[in-house]
Amino acid sequence: MDAENALNIATQLRNQGSTIVKLDMSRNGNIGNILVRQRQGGDSRDNAQLFFSFLAGGSYSNVASLDLSGDDIRDNAGSALAKVLEHNAKLLDINLASNKIAQTANGLLPESWTDLLSKQRYITRLDLSSNGIKYMGLQRLFSAIASNKDTNLKVLRLEDRKSV
Repeated sequence: MDAENALNIATQLRNQGSTIVKLDMSRNGNIGNILVRQRQGGDSRDNAQLFFSFLAGGSYSNVASLDLSGDDIRDNAGSALAKVLEHNAKLLDINLASNKIAQTANGLLPESWTDLLSKQRYITRLDLSSNGIKYMGLQRLFSAIASNKDTNLKVLRLEDRKSV
């Protein structure tokens, strides 16, 4: 899938809504490459923010389950997703397995994820398996979840984490 097609899908979901409640875009390896900031001439376009905008609170999207596993999503795009999810009450199930959301150097999730998990109350299932989260990253993740008295998170998957 190329950048324009991915962004067009997201725009249609945001503006027109749909009856789609489960969106599986897994194993589209170049989505991660699409979701990097593009610089053309003097302009800058944040493709991750544009792509994930269909999940924003004011969107017409009805997606309750999102699978982006194996899409080579990196920490910056992961941050954009977490920021959008702060105000999303519809998305309950997120599969981000086999991406690169943790920062490579230290194995920490971007701060936007710990912020999200400390206050978001709608997500019930989150798969962060194989994202390079190391011990300190796990501590921060669990601390954020434990501090959220309103959490409905029932399933947290962290399997196959060879980097601990």
